Amino acid sequence: RNGNAARRALEVCAEALPRAPVLVHCTHGKDRTGLLVSLLLHAAGASAEEVAAEYARTDAWAATAEGRAAQEAMLPARLAARLDLDGFCRASPATLHELWRRVEARYGSVDGYMSAIGVAPATRAALRDALTAPRPPAEGGPVAGGERGQ
Repeated sequence: RNGNAARRALEVCAEALPRAPVLVHCTHGKDRTGLLVSLLLHAAGASAEEVAAEYARTDAWAATAEGRAAQEAMLPARLAARLDLDGFCRASPATLHELWRRVEARYGSVDGYMSAIGVAPATRAALRDALTAPRPPAEGGPVAGGERGQ
């Protein structure tokens, strides 16, 4: 539904990250921000378990009285009164695993979703390169330029 916004956010990150850090934030970090950060982590090569664990770190603040109050203040009163805010403010690994399950059911994989929303392979490569440190070649493995190590 918000594929264009997600694609554009990933493109902005890919353009900016080689030059400077990028700040992505919202009230809780579990919805749109959580999706964006999970896609960034995926592009960097993080496993589904690592992404879910990072997503769940939001829960450390979001489920506190302060986090709940911040969320309640952001919601229209008519909506806040109808929601179970304690449950609404939670960010469990199971939530992200369910999201990935749905993405995989519809698009085949997270990469399939990224392709479907128009994230170019070059953008994914730029994100990976900006978010990861180069790894030294394995003993006797390929090195820069495609030569074999000694």
